[in-house]
Amino acid sequence: MNERQTILWALWATTLSLLGIYAAFPLLVPNVRPPWPPERVDVTSFVLILLCMASAVSSFALRESLLTQRLRSGLLDTATLEGARHVRRVLIGCWVLCAAIGTAGFGLELLSAKPAVGWPYLVAAAALLVLHAPRASLWSARTTR
Repeated sequence: MNERQTILWALWATTLSLLGIYAAFPLLVPNVRPPWPPERVDVTSFVLILLCMASAVSSFALRESLLTQRLRSGLLDTATLEGARHVRRVLIGCWVLCAAIGTAGFGLELLSAKPAVGWPYLVAAAALLVLHAPRASLWSARTTR
């Protein structure tokens, strides 16, 4: 593993750790604000579910259109500095979308004063992060996925 890959893995692990902090924070720090009414939490949750689904689909579309297709067609050479930068930008974009899903869950946890309300978002964000992890196949000269 070269330095570029190590940095990507460190960024990925940091993003995953952020989700762990989001999950633990409401359990460790008492809520000082009064919680939102359940009706408001339900409506907000519905809207956030739609936005998070769009973010999840967008993360796959981003990866497929800007990374996987170019690797398959040979238009992207990850051995070059520019190719490695392109991979890093696309993956970080995917991870930001995943973190946004986790942040939505974290916000719901805080506003509802019920940590379990945000856990599905955090689990979904973590699963997406695992799917968007920097694989060794990204760095091979030819990708045959």
